[in-house]
Amino acid sequence: MGSESIVTVCSACYNVLKQTNHEVLTNADMAMRANNYMKLDTPYNGETTVLHYLEVLRDRLGLDKTSRVLLISTEGDTDKENYRRILNKN
Repeated sequence: MGSESIVTVCSACYNVLKQTNHEVLTNADMAMRANNYMKLDTPYNGETTVLHYLEVLRDRLGLDKTSRVLLISTEGDTDKENYRRILNKN
């Protein structure tokens, strides 16, 4: 594993990040082009571990089919009227 990790909940983002990271690790031309684009002080060599949040739940937290998870909705952040309606409902 790399020294740092990046976690995403978006499957498309995960796919792009994972594939790009792999290309930087295995393709010198891609690494050069990516580093030229990013213009970092220290070149990036693909050392970051790319994770999907489901991998984190399964592999890092050890959740399995017997685990119970409490989900907290953030619906109020995007739909304030619906959030108010839910809170006012008894």
